[in-house]
Amino acid sequence: MPILMNQGPSILENLGSQASLAPRLRQALRQMADRRHGRVRRVLLMLMLLCLVNAFDLSFTIIAARTGSFKECNPIAAPLVASPGQLAAFKIFMVLLAACIIVTFRRHWLTELGCWVMTAAYVGLAVVWWMYYGLHA
Repeated sequence: MPILMNQGPSILENLGSQASLAPRLRQALRQMADRRHGRVRRVLLMLMLLCLVNAFDLSFTIIAARTGSFKECNPIAAPLVASPGQLAAFKIFMVLLAACIIVTFRRHWLTELGCWVMTAAYVGLAVVWWMYYGLHA
């Protein structure tokens, strides 16, 4: 059985060259953790904003429904507008369900993207309510 010589670097030489990678690897992992921590913070802040805007949306919906000059376009919530308690329970349940999903996946970039889209949509809705009450005040 022949002995093979000079088949490349030895295991010890490989370990020596890989040891210099350890600090760079640690630094890269630290940067990834920092980015992920920033994402989690942004997602949770947007979630708090979404909960606040949803509370205002619920309040404005109930007030507008009482004046009689409002038509709910959401086909699921439309039958509930006549009963503010049922509408509030539905809205709170849906927001809590969405919040649980968002918190579960808060570290993923797609969750952050979804939060940005939802925040933009709800800020747009807040502008619509502001204009609605500006016209009907």
